Amino acid sequence: MLDDGNFPGRVHFIAHAVRDIADRLVFVLDPQLKGRRVQYEGEMDRIAKLWRALQTVRGTTNQSPTQDTVTINYRLAVMIDSLVTEHRERRGRPSSSELLFRFLMRKEPSEVEVNQRLVFDFKKVRKWFMRLTHFRDKITPEVDKTELQTQFSNFEGMLHSFVGDFFTGTRELDDIIQQANQ
Repeated sequence: MLDDGNFPGRVHFIAHAVRDIADRLVFVLDPQLKGRRVQYEGEMDRIAKLWRALQTVRGTTNQSPTQDTVTINYRLAVMIDSLVTEHRERRGRPSSSELLFRFLMRKEPSEVEVNQRLVFDFKKVRKWFMRLTHFRDKITPEVDKTELQTQFSNFEGMLHSFVGDFFTGTRELDDIIQQANQ
């Protein structure tokens, strides 16, 4: 897909693949790690059901409200509090890139400072692809083919520097097992 400029939606597919690899690889390498995203849509659906029972809260910034507080149902308040708490906790946890880095560097703590730059660059490349994952305003963004290939090559190079040895070792083990089974 990287080389086929005529493939429909190829930029979005490539961007999604990069995002998913960057975000989920650590959970493949370290299955004991529990990745948990805040499920905003589901939580907001639950809140919206109870929200309908409230009077509509309207106001503009130039109007002063007649009161500073609004009374809401206790169950609704608990749901909102739970969602806000979960959001805060998620923001306080390390990113997938940082978790991947920590997992891979667990046996080489002396390299931490040197490789923080690599993690920063990894996040930067991921962010470049993130802006291409979804159609915005129904317009497909123009992406220079050379820039796309350069960014993908950067991602691939960093990814290999992160996990290349892991998969090389796995391949060697597979070869040894295959030879033993013959």
